[in-house]
Amino acid sequence: MKGSWAQILMPDGQTAYATPGWRFSMSAEGTIVTGNGLPLQPQIQVPEGATSVSIGADGTVTAQRGQTGLTELGKIGAARFVESSFLAGTWKQSSGSNG
Repeated sequence: MKGSWAQILMPDGQTAYATPGWRFSMSAEGTIVTGNGLPLQPQIQVPEGATSVSIGADGTVTAQRGQTGLTELGKIGAARFVESSFLAGTWKQSSGSNG
């Protein structure tokens, strides 16, 4: 995922892209969200009782539930752009604003 832009769902329903280096957390509903609380696109649901969540180099998200092994939850939608300067209106998670 290094150098990739994560696809996120904006409040107006449009897909935007979070800059490389984004961080994730889990919402109160159990979905993986950006540091600003925006859900990934496609949304990934963490099962109740998960003891850890991992993101592989290819964007595959897995969860550990006790001793039962890993469960694949989905794959983060990611994009790479040859020229990223046109993404001026994308979500800039580090600044917390749409710029």
